[in-house]
Amino acid sequence: MCIRDPDNVTAVGEYGIILRTTNGGDSWSSQIIGTTNWLSSVHFVDINTGWAVGDSGSIYHTTNGGVSFVEENEIGEMPTEFSLSQNWPNPFNSSSVIRYSIPQSSNVVIKIFDVLGNEKGTLINDEKSAGSYEIMWYAENLPSGIYFYQLKADNYIETKKMILLK
Repeated sequence: MCIRDPDNVTAVGEYGIILRTTNGGDSWSSQIIGTTNWLSSVHFVDINTGWAVGDSGSIYHTTNGGVSFVEENEIGEMPTEFSLSQNWPNPFNSSSVIRYSIPQSSNVVIKIFDVLGNEKGTLINDEKSAGSYEIMWYAENLPSGIYFYQLKADNYIETKKMILLK
């Protein structure tokens, strides 16, 4: 359980469930992140940025207060150029994989936007070493629609479209 202040409390548990209140416990919302792993700990550094950890070394990250979560894995390939792959599956229901590659150490930023260009979240904003990575993005709490994801690394920028269908 993470208590940010008397109103904002987040708790985690079995089957990947995350419970959150923003009104001191009068009501709770369930934020299922698409895993059956037992989540054993949660910590928020501010109202929006937090991590949940659990079984099998799983680590989930959110930058939008838990509206969506990200799980990232490094893949053993060494790329020769920057690239952003099409998410898979697309269209998707609740979760999707996004792959990207960077040929040198770079500050990597991946953001999600709705069709109107409103930022819906930052999946990654971190210094990454050269390599290929894949992110599992959990978007259970977002409505169906067209979204865009954008990779910025050094002078490279690429944007792709994805469709969330529930």
